Amino acid sequence: PGYAAADVAAADAAAWRDLLQRDEFLVEAAADAALGEVVAARLADLRCSRLGEPEASGDGHEVWTYVAHAFDDAPQCFLATARVALWKSEGHALVFQLAAASSIVPVAALSTLAATAALEVRELAGAERVAGVARPEGLCAFVRDSKAWEGLDEPARGAVEAIAHNRPRPGHSVMGQGTFRDAEDAWTTLALGYAERSE
Repeated sequence: PGYAAADVAAADAAAWRDLLQRDEFLVEAAADAALGEVVAARLADLRCSRLGEPEASGDGHEVWTYVAHAFDDAPQCFLATARVALWKSEGHALVFQLAAASSIVPVAALSTLAATAALEVRELAGAERVAGVARPEGLCAFVRDSKAWEGLDEPARGAVEAIAHNRPRPGHSVMGQGTFRDAEDAWTTLALGYAERSE
């Protein structure tokens, strides 16, 4: 479509919300330096919050999901995610998924998201140690470019594709806990592979 940096800078909240939900806008912003600079500046104040309640796992750990979003009233419209596995009985946690919807999302926002998640699991759940496993920059773009979901079976296939594109699965109105749960094992493997590839 062609987005003018000046128009994006002047966009009101409703127009900005609409733009952030368009894949082609995020792609163009990542490719165009002037547009990217405007978008990155507007994304400098992303909010971070926990999405839903912790999910119990069969092997005794919980999974907490955190999101970075541009609007206080719409945490489900997020631009980055962090997933944390928490072993309360052992006092430790692992950030196993830290991903952005686009390379245009500032690295500082991802760092803030990871720090928010780590602080909460320390304060609310008593985790004494929190570790992470993957570099965040470019992970979603890597998954999109390689179409990594094509080698997966459902429901992981659709869930991984939805996360990589930051949009709900077909037939769903939001991307929520079920999507993350279905993608968890596959996304962890992809993140570890990407971390090794990026070193």
